[in-house]
Amino acid sequence: MTKQLRDIIADIDLTLIQGSLDLPITNITDDSRQVTPGSLFIVRSWVHDGASIIGNPSGYARSFIQDAVLLGAIAIIDVHDQDIPTYDSHLTEPIGRPAIPSSITLLTTPPNTKIDQAFVGQLADNFFDHPASKLKLLGITGTNGKTTTAFITQHLLQSFNHKTGLIGTVHIDTGSGIQPTELTTPGSIELHRILAQMVDNNCTHAIMEVSSHALHQRRTHNLQFDAAIFTNLSGDHLDFHPDMNSYAAAKAILFESLSDNAWAIINADDTFARRMAQSCTAKQLLTTTNPDFQTAPHTHHQVCHVNITSLSIDGSSARYTGPWGSTSARLPLIGRHNALNAIQALAALHVLNLPGKTKPRQIRRALESTPGIPGRLEQVFINPSQYDLAALEFNPAHLALDPFTAQPEDPTELPTELPYPTVLVDYSHTDDSLENALLAVRPLALGRVITVFGCGGDRDKTKRPRMASVASEYSDIVVITSDNPRTEDPIAIIEDVIPGIPIPQLSPKAPIEDRIQAFTSETAIGEGGGIIEPDRAKAIHKAILLANPEDVVLIAGKGHETYQILRTQDVTDPDLLKTATPAPKGTVKIHFDDREYAKNALKNWATRFYDSAPE
Repeated sequence: MTKQLRDIIADIDLTLIQGSLDLPITNITDDSRQVTPGSLFIVRSWVHDGASIIGNPSGYARSFIQDAVLLGAIAIIDVHDQDIPTYDSHLTEPIGRPAIPSSITLLTTPPNTKIDQAFVGQLADNFFDHPASKLKLLGITGTNGKTTTAFITQHLLQSFNHKTGLIGTVHIDTGSGIQPTELTTPGSIELHRILAQMVDNNCTHAIMEVSSHALHQRRTHNLQFDAAIFTNLSGDHLDFHPDMNSYAAAKAILFESLSDNAWAIINADDTFARRMAQSCTAKQLLTTTNPDFQTAPHTHHQVCHVNITSLSIDGSSARYTGPWGSTSARLPLIGRHNALNAIQALAALHVLNLPGKTKPRQIRRALESTPGIPGRLEQVFINPSQYDLAALEFNPAHLALDPFTAQPEDPTELPTELPYPTVLVDYSHTDDSLENALLAVRPLALGRVITVFGCGGDRDKTKRPRMASVASEYSDIVVITSDNPRTEDPIAIIEDVIPGIPIPQLSPKAPIEDRIQAFTSETAIGEGGGIIEPDRAKAIHKAILLANPEDVVLIAGKGHETYQILRTQDVTDPDLLKTATPAPKGTVKIHFDDREYAKNALKNWATRFYDSAPE
């Protein structure tokens, strides 16, 4: 794509310091590493809002100008000189702008103007020729359920012949293939670039997961949404937001930005539903699992009900009722929470498909063909192989084997017909999402529920004991391990988790060493106690080897993720370290997929539980 610089900045107040506005710009970026010949490079501002730092300090950002020039930038936008702060104690004055060749166009903002995500987004919107206006755009926000709701909605829209792109936590789908993603909601420039790709690929609709960070930083400020969904709100990201009210206020920005002609789809069962609706002037659809829920007579809110009739380990049956009518369907996703995700997706289908017809029979077919969501209560299977199934007999004596001494093995693949424990991998990394997952599987387990979970380092510490409390309440055995420890000591994170587990024989103020000893004692297994294993691979293996065929093992926290971030010194496997990728602050990113480790553990489980399993 090429666009004249003059057209990119046409409606933006900037001062030309040197050069010409009649330049063909081939790329726009605020990251010097992404500069290509013909680029416009934007020097983003440093902003401190009292809770967090957003963007780069301007002094440091200015230090990248020379890199951008060397890589081929032909135009630069920088802040006004008086807006450069002294931002660090070791600096006595701000870093000045480096000398820029006269052949490079330089523009600056007026005084007191921040080059933030909203400012950058306006430039990107102009450069990419306003792609959002050419799509029906749906934003989904909330603590949990965003990804599942996004996947269901995309599937429903495509079932009604609407080519639909998706931007979210798992991946980006531009309509011509899947791309990896690092952020739930990319930065402003990347958002517009992706939306432009969707337009080029003939998408008519786009779905976007919108994080509270993105809303707070105004990454979506220049996007006009046709509809927005609020899933729920629970404790998370309180390392970024000062408190729950601030967290809710960030989420509410999405609904405050909706036009009168847009639609707000709000989970009325959530305590923060009123906060989302408070300053929203859009038309509203309220979703609920409460059959008695009614809106006030004077309101114009429409209500969408989901009445769940049965739940099983392979899905749920429910009746879905809304402005489109009423239909019963079996959703092949586990849990009550997914039925609520589905009603919100149906509401989105209704408003984004108008004035089309959404016939109940088509809705039922679409719901019942919903694909599994990566890392969301995703079941781990063993691949089938060919040999005599009758020769395999269960050996109860193997239950007495010590699971803690077993090492992962990779025997010949075993058939799915064997009665294995049910192993589920889920992205639940908050107490609320973990509770939803456990509430979904607890009633369906024929035997015990064994839960493996950890808590991320350098993130909200307040949820650590809460997650432990939930895991303890709904599990028979709890295995506490690492998630992404990042720069924190994995043992220190676990010590933050342990106080959330009630140990009746000890005072809540008992020393952490006493609590750990009581939790991990042999007599505590199955009686509210469990295992502490900081090595996540070993923790998964131990949990599965503890399981009987009728048990359910829930591996929570990482879901679809295929990596783990640890301090370099915590990676003890030299082969793993060789393939690791350096990450910030002395950490490394290693390949780690819960599903792969669970599959290997299941193979090892079978070789120990069946006399005639292949060697």
